[in-house]
Amino acid sequence: QVIDAGIDGASLTQLKVDLGEVLLRLKPDLVLLYFGANLDRYEARAYYRELRALVASAPHIYYPEQLWAARQLPYHSASAISLFLKLQESELFTLTRALVSMAVEGTLDEDERISDEVPSVIPETARELVALCLRYRLPILLVPEVLRTAILEPDNTDAGGILDRTFHYTGMFRAMAEADRADGVRFASVHGAYTPDKVRHCFTDEMHQNSEGYRHLARALLAALEEEGLLPAAASQAP
Repeated sequence: QVIDAGIDGASLTQLKVDLGEVLLRLKPDLVLLYFGANLDRYEARAYYRELRALVASAPHIYYPEQLWAARQLPYHSASAISLFLKLQESELFTLTRALVSMAVEGTLDEDERISDEVPSVIPETARELVALCLRYRLPILLVPEVLRTAILEPDNTDAGGILDRTFHYTGMFRAMAEADRADGVRFASVHGAYTPDKVRHCFTDEMHQNSEGYRHLARALLAALEEEGLLPAAASQAP
């Protein structure tokens, strides 16, 4: 059985939080991390620390909308959160908040805005995710995300942007697997499973694939798992 726990547009920090708080409860036999194009920012790490602190200080917060409301308020009492959510139903209140947000945004310096132009690879996030797997004695296969340009121009290390991030993750994942191989950490790159002709039939843009592409990716990942001896016995015996 394969649990598809991928999250569209997720940062590595989001995946680490999901692994620790949700997926490990399912007691998987192994973890496959396929990542490389999305940003992972220190802002995301701070965001999750803030959420944990909020929940710890306000045990009456049960639902995501309550958590969202608490982040907007200086006071986190149950009555304040309830009132804010009630006011949120008013179109006038929503419009006023939007205008205030626009005014505040206009006063920010350019350096204060989050820019997607700066590649962000945070090694400690990856190390924490791997350490989480090791703590539960879970083998993990680290796979950098397949990008079209990385296949067509494998030696182009000066392209920048998401390609630069993928090269960073490739090197980082490989080094982590070499350091902790004895404990079950493995590395695999499946870029080699794609030929230039296959790329033309499999990709809809730089990183997203069509149904044919994802079937090809699944076969490549299965082969990598078999090569590393990570498949559970029942899966390896399946037709």
